[in-house]
Amino acid sequence: MEGIEWTVLAPNNPAGIPLYCLHRGTHYFYTTSTSDRDAKIAAGYADEGIACVVLSAPGLGTELLYRCHNPQIDDFLYSTDSSIVTAPPSGNLLATL
Repeated sequence: MEGIEWTVLAPNNPAGIPLYCLHRGTHYFYTTSTSDRDAKIAAGYADEGIACVVLSAPGLGTELLYRCHNPQIDDFLYSTDSSIVTAPPSGNLLATL
């Protein structure tokens, strides 16, 4: 175990939005967008439902979660470290934790 990377909201928190989890083989995809979720399901990803609840906007004491895509192997990397983002960070912003 590498340790706790972030904490998330309780499922019934009114400030939260769902973070959906999908997978295809060993490739996992997380999104807060229902249209992204539906597109991945149409592309063959299995829907695992809501992984957790996250904030929809930054706030005091929160961290941003980024998603980076490697199209060569159709895999994704998720991190709170903005230095790993190669495109403009706002284009890779997934959620607020």
